[in-house]
Formats: sequence, structure tokens, C-alpha cells
Amino acid sequence: MAWLRVLVTCVVVSVSQAEDVIRTNVEMSGMVCGPEQGGIAVYPADSSRKYPVISYSHGLSLGGEKLESAYINLWNLLASAGYVIIAPKAGAMNYCTDEYKDQLNALEWVRNSTELKDRIDFSMPAAIAGHSMGGRATILSASQAEKVKELNIGAAVAEHPSVHIGGCEGCKPIVPIMFTTGTKDFIVPPNIVRNEYKRTTNVTRAFVNFQGVGHGDCNGGKVMQGAYVLDWLNCFIKKNSTACKLAQCNEPQESSPTFPTFGCETEQMPSVDVVV
Repeated sequence: MAWLRVLVTCVVVSVSQAEDVIRTNVEMSGMVCGPEQGGIAVYPADSSRKYPVISYSHGLSLGGEKLESAYINLWNLLASAGYVIIAPKAGAMNYCTDEYKDQLNALEWVRNSTELKDRIDFSMPAAIAGHSMGGRATILSASQAEKVKELNIGAAVAEHPSVHIGGCEGCKPIVPIMFTTGTKDFIVPPNIVRNEYKRTTNVTRAFVNFQGVGHGDCNGGKVMQGAYVLDWLNCFIKKNSTACKLAQCNEPQESSPTFPTFGCETEQMPSVDVVV
């Protein structure tokens, strides 16, 4: 369908690579969303330490070879801050309602990856994140109780999740989850994302609606979403109390006269005195 083809085209702001970050293709296996079994890994160049891992699920039309130039700024930001990102390429063109299975499989695969396992601190919680089709996948992944426990998943971020495609039956996240959207997202309108946020219960959660942001503005780091995504993960993966405070609608942009957020809500956030 024609409207699906425009669902998740992501603006690539830059194709530059941060000097302190390595970005490479990896060979993966076991993916169900298509014949493509490869993936992208982005991680700190400093190999003297180990880092927590994030499994990132892409949006429609950004799989396959297109994933090699997608999400540049966001992934550079996260890797520079001390994370290993692993992202399957599977699901290049078709909307895959089972993308969550690939997201979880990537976390299993990386445990035995000769390229990456020695760079990852498996004693720390893992994170899951994704955009649009991958945002929906992230919500579903965060709802799989056995896998969340087995893979030690500690936080999730659903950017512009397209829960109106294929529905979200079985979506009941059990880990802290952030939902993001933008006032100019006409593909997955903010009310759809907020409704999913409100439907989520009994778990720490946040909803952030960015002023002037469209569906394709998912390439964080140099745009507003990056700070919120990073602090959400730093709060629940790295247990950083300063990040927890900022993630509770206290990012500097909240008071920015140029690029304020349009709306921000949080529920059941931990006390910053508890997270250290």
C-alpha cells in the first residue's frame, strides 16, 4: 500500500562518524523478518572497558543496506556515551509485525558474537529501543516476561511507535519505557503514541512530544530526542541519579525558548535518592 511506503523514511542528517565510535557490518543469524541476516554494530573505540548493550529495531524501509546510513547521530551519541548498539538489518521493505523477535534474538546472538561479546558488560542490564515499526517492536519486546528476565532487559525507548499498524495485542511493558513523538508527525500522530503511553500501566514510563518534530526526525544526538533517550538509558541501565532527574521532564530544552518540548509526562518514576 502506498501509505506504508512513506511510513518511516528517516532524515539522515549526517553520514560522518564520530572519532571515538566504530561502526561496522556484522554477520548475524536467526532473523525472521526477511532474508537479510546481517546487522550493524556501533560501539566505543576504547576497548579498555566493557559497555552495556542496546538492541535497536529500525523503521519500515530502513532495513537492509539502508540501515548502514540510518540513525547516524543517535547511535553515535549513544556509543560515545558508553553503549554498544546492535541492530538487525532484517525487514528491509515489508512491514514486519514480528520485528520484536529479531530485536530479542539480536540480544541472544550478541552473547556469542566473536566480534562483540568481549566489548559488552553482561553484568549490566541490556536496553531495547526502536523507531516506528521498530518502536512497536520495542513495546512488544518489553512485554515478553520470560525474555526480559533471561536477557536482563532493564529499559526501553519507543520512538514514534506505529502501534496503529498491526495493533499492539499483548503490549504490556514490564520494564521502564519512554515513548517519544513530535507535533509534526503525521504518519504516527502524537495522540496515537500518547494513547499507548496511557494504556501502559504498572511500570515506570515517560511520554515526550517534541515541538516541530516529524516522523523522520529520529536521528537524535544533534536534535532534541537524543538527550531524553540517553538520559532515560543512563538512568535505568547505568543507575545514574542525575540522568534520572533530567529524564523526568527536566532536560534543558524544557525551558528553551527556541525548541521547547510540546508536552512531557512521567509516571511512577523512582526517587533520585534511590537510583545511585
